[in-house]
Amino acid sequence: MAAPGSSSDEDEFVAGSLKPWLAPPPPPKLAPPAPTGGKKQAAAGAKGGAAGAAAAMDGGGEFGSRVSLIRLDQGSSPGSTSDTSGGSVVHTSDFLGYSLSQLGTGFLGVLINHAGLSGANTSGSTLTFDMLCSQLQLDRRVMSSGLLFLWAAKGQTSQAVRFMAKQGFKYVENLTWLILGPNNKPVEEASPLFRRSHLTLLMGRRGDERSEHLELRHQRSPDVIVSPASCQCPEAVYAMIETLLPEACTATTPRLLELDMHGGQCSARRGWVRLVAD
Repeated sequence: MAAPGSSSDEDEFVAGSLKPWLAPPPPPKLAPPAPTGGKKQAAAGAKGGAAGAAAAMDGGGEFGSRVSLIRLDQGSSPGSTSDTSGGSVVHTSDFLGYSLSQLGTGFLGVLINHAGLSGANTSGSTLTFDMLCSQLQLDRRVMSSGLLFLWAAKGQTSQAVRFMAKQGFKYVENLTWLILGPNNKPVEEASPLFRRSHLTLLMGRRGDERSEHLELRHQRSPDVIVSPASCQCPEAVYAMIETLLPEACTATTPRLLELDMHGGQCSARRGWVRLVAD
């Protein structure tokens, strides 16, 4: 029935204009059945889908051109040290008398890793810090210009600085390792005044800053590392050294040297030569 004051043609026009909005939605389209071609066709379909996904990740299509993805299924993440190519481990029974030039020359960084606290010494090494400071020699064939990293306990700091000065290094910086015990609390070792629970990594530089080039990459790294007791340095220490000396990691031959007084087994690390006491 027409509304009062309107013609039947107007009613038909209004009703027709509302039909697209009032009509029920069309039924969903069903996907065609998968072909029954056996395992070969299924494998081909899966291969095609994987190729399409790889193309998108590698930059193909609109999605790949706008988003950069890190493929976790290939290789390792940046900064990983799983690649041990270019690193080596040398064991010796004459640690302090070993000719370090046999390991190489022109090192940019030398890390001396020794047992400073009983909580961090599980190897039973008989080498002491006094023996290290009195017998170890770092001649200029091993390092003419670079950085020395030396661990020292609280009562060994002055002796360590004197050793560095005798070897031609000037103290420049330090880092503290707060050592945790099995109960996740700081190690407490007896000391004449206060108990010891940390080691200090003293850093010294050798070489004329004006005439000898040494590329250093400044970084925002912590001054204190909290880590469980271990014969090896915390991973953050190695990462700090490798970041600080970028030329050492890009060289074709190892340019970083670690002198490990603990002994025992250790694995090779890319860019490092490790001398281990037996």
